[in-house]
Amino acid sequence: MKIIELAVESGHDSSGIPWRYAAIPEELKQLKIWMLWRSEHGNKIPYRTSGGRGSSTDPESWSTFSEAVAAEQRGQHSGIALAIVPPFCGVDLDHCILPDGSLREWAIPIVEQLLAAGAYCEVSPSLTGLKAITRGKKPTGSRCSRIMDSADSRQKIESWDTGRYFALTGRVFKLETGDAE
Repeated sequence: MKIIELAVESGHDSSGIPWRYAAIPEELKQLKIWMLWRSEHGNKIPYRTSGGRGSSTDPESWSTFSEAVAAEQRGQHSGIALAIVPPFCGVDLDHCILPDGSLREWAIPIVEQLLAAGAYCEVSPSLTGLKAITRGKKPTGSRCSRIMDSADSRQKIESWDTGRYFALTGRVFKLETGDAE
């Protein structure tokens, strides 16, 4: 299976929002959970839209979606980010995309389940992983990460329902199954 990124036109909608962010679910856009991020020394650092460092655990550092997009367009940050808060959870699949665009075997059933559950999924800033955001909660006492061993790799899957943030790209994808349409 290969990931097919959905083609997104360049430009903006009537409110000035770039088309690449059009697929982000409205219910997320309506929440005040948005920040900016910038790549610094290989790390994704959260920033407030008003300046200074942001925090995934400090709601005072969060803004509206429109404020985050407007601040990103000033060009001093790498992109927008959102704090993971209930009733949502985030799933981070690092290094699951191979150079040819196919998914590693261990990732296929996970991605299929996330998409079937209606998760918003996009290619990560590294272009080698996937991030998914969906309604949900981790079971009480469960760990935030799991090691996946397969013939081609050993990877960690992370899931969060609070206390973290995701740097977003707007690069939504779907799976190509190879079936004739």
